[in-house]
Amino acid sequence: MSTGGLGNIQGSDPEKYRYLVDTITWLLPKEKNSVSCSFLIKLLQTSIASDCGQTVRSELKRRIGLHMEDATVELVSGFSRPSHDGIYGAIDMYLKEHPGINKSQRKRICRLMDCRNLSAEACMHAVQNERLPLRVVVQVLWPHLLHLLHICYIQHRGRLGCCGHS
Repeated sequence: MSTGGLGNIQGSDPEKYRYLVDTITWLLPKEKNSVSCSFLIKLLQTSIASDCGQTVRSELKRRIGLHMEDATVELVSGFSRPSHDGIYGAIDMYLKEHPGINKSQRKRICRLMDCRNLSAEACMHAVQNERLPLRVVVQVLWPHLLHLLHICYIQHRGRLGCCGHS
């Protein structure tokens, strides 16, 4: 191998670079959480870019899948998002692809999303989504209910009490 660093390996001999990515993949510790998800994702991207074999890619995808929640947290925390629509979409897709997961697992996955930061369209979808735990649906509706109560209070201040009572 060249002593000039990874840049020389990648630029001058793609076969050596593939071998290096392959070797790193198989030398990684097997224990869960021993390697960060962001590293696994970067290694997968590198394996795809360097045209590594399907076996290496499958192994990296398998490991990333084992750390799905961790990977989501790392990806989500890496971006400042005013809207959590993308997170909701990813959660919905995950729940759709894994219909057998139990209620506590669904709740734990849904905690990645801040329901207050969903757009009106995502809220409309979420309140009708049977895959979401009921508690999440209530969390989606709660800020809107408070907003409506606030509007009602402002419109009727001084004339009517709550729910039309004087």
